[in-house]
Amino acid sequence: MSEPFDLEFIDNRRRRVIPCRLYPASSEIASPVILVSHGLGGSRRGMSYLGKAWSSAGLHCLFLQHPGSDSDTIESAPPMKRFKAFKEAASLQNGLDRIADVSFVLDELEAEVRTPDRLAGLKFDLWRIGMAGHSFGAATSLAIAGRMYPSNQSYPDPRVKAFVTLSPQPVQTLSVDEAFGALKQPILCMTGTDDESPLTGKITPESRRDVYHAMPTGDKYLLVLDQANHFDFEERRRRRQPERDPRYHQAIHEIGLRFCQAYLWNDDSAKRWLQSRSPLEDNILVPADHWEWK
Repeated sequence: MSEPFDLEFIDNRRRRVIPCRLYPASSEIASPVILVSHGLGGSRRGMSYLGKAWSSAGLHCLFLQHPGSDSDTIESAPPMKRFKAFKEAASLQNGLDRIADVSFVLDELEAEVRTPDRLAGLKFDLWRIGMAGHSFGAATSLAIAGRMYPSNQSYPDPRVKAFVTLSPQPVQTLSVDEAFGALKQPILCMTGTDDESPLTGKITPESRRDVYHAMPTGDKYLLVLDQANHFDFEERRRRRQPERDPRYHQAIHEIGLRFCQAYLWNDDSAKRWLQSRSPLEDNILVPADHWEWK
């Protein structure tokens, strides 16, 4: 496996630096790219288990860090004010900044491919781009997919073809049908039976599943991991959190990879696997987990 390395993209127009970490694909041919967006208070260093597993399977994995809603923002606040900083970071403006980060990084990747510099020697297939994200990162991913905002606003980027959303969440100002009812792209939603929001009781494990149910039929998938909580999708641990079941990360990266194979590599056998009980029958999941598709 090639070693990951850090780089920065500088958006002069917005006066904004976007730190990234790239896990290069273990492949000598042009490989698909998946962008990964962290949750609130996260960084480009998080969810490395996905970067390691997916890059070993042939995906370039580019982890974005979003200033304003990242770990640097939270940790720069005085200890007694960090929870307040955490809540304030979940703002509409930071959500919009994240969307702009994604599209800007895609522009920069296209420029890098045309005139190789920092990424010399790596071959990117920019016709096959996916995106994954956890929590606020899942919201960012679904925004790039084109979910609706109030006043009939949306911010899709059609360069991204498929989406893996970990802990997706409803939009408080719209119904789930209004927000997600028109998303036609392939989307994999993952959550857990204990996936409660660390910020508000209005976002429940059930409401995360409602996001999937509001989406139209066609290339949509839902995984619910039994007893998994919000932080089981990350690598960060919270005080007083129980030990993470190691099978969670294994299931997340294996099923996520099959999804990418189906929709970035156009692998029909992977698609047939997804649209079956194989995830339950191949010892990736346990009987108490829930798997469905439509």
